[in-house]
Amino acid sequence: MAVTLLNPGGLPAPQAYRQVSVASGSTLVSVAGQVAFDADGATVAPGDFAGQVEQCYLNVGTALAAAGASFEDVAKLTVYVVDWT
Repeated sequence: MAVTLLNPGGLPAPQAYRQVSVASGSTLVSVAGQVAFDADGATVAPGDFAGQVEQCYLNVGTALAAAGASFEDVAKLTVYVVDWT
């Protein structure tokens, strides 16, 4: 199965992976590694949990849009929170 790998504009350049992968001939889209970085790779809202969560979801929305999808199409979302006390 062929896979299309995308790095949409508006997201920071990934270091070791692609932002979005789309399985050819299907509507399965995988989005990975979205963090609180803006398109320039700068951390958004340092020390502000809510602000960083908002940026992560904005990034997920941008990644989905690059594959022709939206949050309405999401079947599963896994969120990892680290170093939050």
